[in-house]
Amino acid sequence: MNDSRIKKIIQGAVLRILTEADPQPPPNSSKSGEKEKTGKVTQGPVGRGGIRNSVREAAARASTPEGSAKLMKELKVKVSGTSIVEKVLSVIKSTISGIDVMQESYSSAELIKDESTGDEIIRVSMKSLDARTGAFYIRHILTAAHNSDLLGEYNKEVEVGVGDSGVVIKFK
Repeated sequence: MNDSRIKKIIQGAVLRILTEADPQPPPNSSKSGEKEKTGKVTQGPVGRGGIRNSVREAAARASTPEGSAKLMKELKVKVSGTSIVEKVLSVIKSTISGIDVMQESYSSAELIKDESTGDEIIRVSMKSLDARTGAFYIRHILTAAHNSDLLGEYNKEVEVGVGDSGVVIKFK
């Protein structure tokens, strides 16, 4: 089997996992008594070009609390740690190791220090997905973790982008 055929099979499987929910419109206002979330997950630099329909569908699923919770269960996400950096790293690592299609798409995730700023960042190495598509999917996974309250309360912005060696997650 050639590489492009394998990539298409893996992308199809990732798409099925990320879009297996009935998308529901987000509520217009928060319920009384609920705390407003202070942190957020944003998209960093990923380059130019269109966004695949599969990525749009994954975004729709991650945008609702019900879809987010179901996605986290299907990806077998486990959260550990006390800081937002530790929690995000545990989400990414458990996602990669949770199901076969993610193991075929992503290689590893590691916490490193940015040499220029000294900030902690997470670098995710790719296998069969290109870094741009991988960054979009990781952003939706982290958005789902945020929307299903797995990340708890935090006051930093979690930015997902493309770096020299794959996906880079920064904390601002």
